[in-house]
Amino acid sequence: MNRYDAEEMILAMADIVIENRQLRQEVKRLSKVEKEYHDYIMGQCRKSEKAVRDIIRRMP
Repeated sequence: MNRYDAEEMILAMADIVIENRQLRQEVKRLSKVEKEYHDYIMGQCRKSEKAVRDIIRRMP
């Protein structure tokens, strides 16, 4: 293996490290988005259940 090949290999590994860091950041961001979405859906379900209870209570 000559020096050029070694340099290319090192640079390729550095690119992989950078890509892995970016992917980890994206996973964290998407996890946060998923939690916010879940919380929103649960809130909407609670509101819907409350609305149904209120409708049923008002029925004669």
